[in-house]
Amino acid sequence: MKYRKILAISMAVSLFAVSPTFAAAATGSKTKTTTTVATEKKIYTYEEVLAKAIANSTELTLSDLEIDLNEKKASYAAQSLGGLVYPQIVNQYSQMDSYSELMSINSLGASTKSERYAKEATKIGIEKAVKSAMSTIVIDEAALELEDDTLAVYNEKYKVAKLRNSLGMCTETEVTSARANVESYEASVETTKQEISNSFRTLARLMGISEIDFAIQYEAEFTPYVLNGELSAYISKSNSINPTLEKSRVALENVIANKNFTLANDSTPYGSYSINYTISSGQIALKNAEDAFKGAIESTYKSMIEIEGNIKSMETNLETAQTALTIAELNLSLGRGTKLNVDEANLKVKTIQNNIKALKYSYELTKFGFENPCAIG
Repeated sequence: MKYRKILAISMAVSLFAVSPTFAAAATGSKTKTTTTVATEKKIYTYEEVLAKAIANSTELTLSDLEIDLNEKKASYAAQSLGGLVYPQIVNQYSQMDSYSELMSINSLGASTKSERYAKEATKIGIEKAVKSAMSTIVIDEAALELEDDTLAVYNEKYKVAKLRNSLGMCTETEVTSARANVESYEASVETTKQEISNSFRTLARLMGISEIDFAIQYEAEFTPYVLNGELSAYISKSNSINPTLEKSRVALENVIANKNFTLANDSTPYGSYSINYTISSGQIALKNAEDAFKGAIESTYKSMIEIEGNIKSMETNLETAQTALTIAELNLSLGRGTKLNVDEANLKVKTIQNNIKALKYSYELTKFGFENPCAIG
């Protein structure tokens, strides 16, 4: 995200102060740099990127293979015990002697269920990665456009400084400083361009394509989250369906379900202590994981509220900046100001607009984590 970078630009804009008399003599052009609007490039929507990323995931492919293999193994083992299938076998285990086969089938069933939860968590992780990569590109491109505009203003200030110096009204040091500002922003523009290229490479790797010369179409829809009921109730429900926690629950349930099978084939005097320790350790680990997700959800909810407040504050600032721009334009039409004054006011408006855009994309990612806690982190 370029939110901090945009804020830095905002601070730089507030330092602009040019004498109207000499600013009027300096004019220049602005270069706008965009990536996602090139019509000759292939444009990918969010849905297309996500579909390609899911299809390209080797982790999901391996999950499907493991699920299929476990189901075949369980079916084969069930046939060897007279054709009974799980859970019939579990219900009749006390009447049978094939403890090892029963335990194997029970574990295979648990492993299949666990892998389905892992697959669900992986899909959510991919969705988060796609949202993050596409958001980064959009915000980076907005930051690049703002940097171009800021660079144009710095170029104007540099021209003014040179003009003032030629008339003996400022020192060579001031000219050198103005030139340094231009060079610094030129370097910043190049850095942002490189970051955008890297983000496209990341997105290309997710989709499994080799080319990076493509465009994206992605827009965050800012809709404040409305919590129905108490946060504690939401957390309880969220934890009950969290695929990461469900996977841990399946593993623990499998150990408990196999306890009798394990003890029946364990002749050691400490067998019961060992299995009880494993169960207790699993229960403690699960409780710790539930508490960790509880804290993460609470923190994420707090972040959403803070972002909502920041957006409202920025929107108020935007109204003020737009009023200042209107005044600057009016003064220019009346001969009381300069084109550079208008450019500076316009740049402040664009800076705040970019801040708001960055916050909205940040909010969408934060809300996604709140609704899918297994993706938090």
